[in-house]
Amino acid sequence: MVNKGAAHTKACCVVAAKLAERGWRVLHRGTAYQLRDIDDTPVTPEQAKTIIAERYTVPEDIRRRRRSKKTKGRAPQQALDGHASQRSQRQPRRPSLPSSIPAAPSHVKPDLTPIST
Repeated sequence: MVNKGAAHTKACCVVAAKLAERGWRVLHRGTAYQLRDIDDTPVTPEQAKTIIAERYTVPEDIRRRRRSKKTKGRAPQQALDGHASQRSQRQPRRPSLPSSIPAAPSHVKPDLTPIST
């Protein structure tokens, strides 16, 4: 994900899917979650932190490159000038044309069968 420059949302979705899969496996097996190395060897939490720091931490130069260049908050939006003045100068709308859909036919007989109770 780091090399390709994936968006934050996409990266979060990938991680969430992986965590959900792990949770499902733990519930399905009925056993406690066990930290393991990439070789499937059980490790302690301290060893796992060391492995993560060595192999899976994003280098600072890549973090710097991927960060936003904005100084504060969102970028300002440009105001569109002239909208208010154009509204006052507009001509009224033309009336709608008559509907091209024909009315329901009047030769249909109503249903007059008595309702039995």
